[in-house]
Amino acid sequence: MKIIVPKENIKNILIQAERFTGKNINLPILGNILFETRGKKCFIIATNLELALEASFPCKVIKEGKIAVPSRIITTLLQTVPEENITLEEKGNALLIQSENSKISINGTDSRDFPIIPRLKSPHSIVISFYDALEGIQSVMSAVSRSDSKPEISGVLLKIDGKKAKFAATDTYRLSEKTTSLTSGDEEKGSIIVPLKACEEIVRFQNTRNGDDALHVFYSENQAVFEFGDQKMTTRLIDGVFPEYGAIIPKNSESRMIFTRQELMQKIRAASILSSKLNDIILRFGGSELSVESSASELGSVKSKIALKQFEGKEGTLSFNFRYLLDGLDSISDAEVSLGISGDSAASILRSQNDDSFFYVLMPIRNI
Repeated sequence: MKIIVPKENIKNILIQAERFTGKNINLPILGNILFETRGKKCFIIATNLELALEASFPCKVIKEGKIAVPSRIITTLLQTVPEENITLEEKGNALLIQSENSKISINGTDSRDFPIIPRLKSPHSIVISFYDALEGIQSVMSAVSRSDSKPEISGVLLKIDGKKAKFAATDTYRLSEKTTSLTSGDEEKGSIIVPLKACEEIVRFQNTRNGDDALHVFYSENQAVFEFGDQKMTTRLIDGVFPEYGAIIPKNSESRMIFTRQELMQKIRAASILSSKLNDIILRFGGSELSVESSASELGSVKSKIALKQFEGKEGTLSFNFRYLLDGLDSISDAEVSLGISGDSAASILRSQNDDSFFYVLMPIRNI
């Protein structure tokens, strides 16, 4: 293999690919990145057997071939090379990197030992705007369970419903859902659970965006492929059934208030400084005001108020985990937000005033 490429075409892809490599004593090849030429492009491939990345970049291919080299070594060494055209050439079992004033040789590994990235058989497919998918994932990611005890909620549900795609996540304490439109799809109804790590990498796709706006998703029972521009990520899917959550979405509220999102977030952040070990804050609501309070016996207390844009229903007091409440508010971009309260021990719901495509359900900590 021998190619000539501007360093700027390759450096970000290498940094991205390194996140897909793995550390395995029994399979040291997983710590390598595979370079492989195909036509007028070179592909960088990396995998940890759970996730795999195939990313291509334009270059001048002088000689076709492939070689696997340690990801950390080539990524680190390439940072020392000036921003100019570089030559990558396979010589023997080494990769030679040359620029005008530098020459680096990295011992490689037989490319035949590199794992074969699995291909999906007869997959379903959808096409969605990348930024719609990005918004969907980012809106719900905070609610994904970080516990391994219930793997079925340790990822993001992607549910196909006609021309709509629904992204949902829960950790049993809160639930969020974002609905967006599909560009196209070959299945009327279907769903997959995408691991959190894969979702995080989809979000990072925006850092290497090359002008494309369509995210192509191919999925089968156990695997999915996400294609965006010159990048293709293959991931295992989470096996299990995502909980049916329709019944826990509050249909009616005893109290409902509208407020300025940023103003409440500022008050919550202030109250969080003196919250207890439960991360709890108290909301007292009624009339034209919402009071935000917290106290810790060894530290002190905080109490502040904001004016409500609108209030209807019963006055009351509830305690929430401030982190969960901030996550919900942070997932909404609009200036004004509504909070519906369904009782002292029932789920509450956050919504945007101007966008009904997203909701965030959370449970209070305890009765006050």
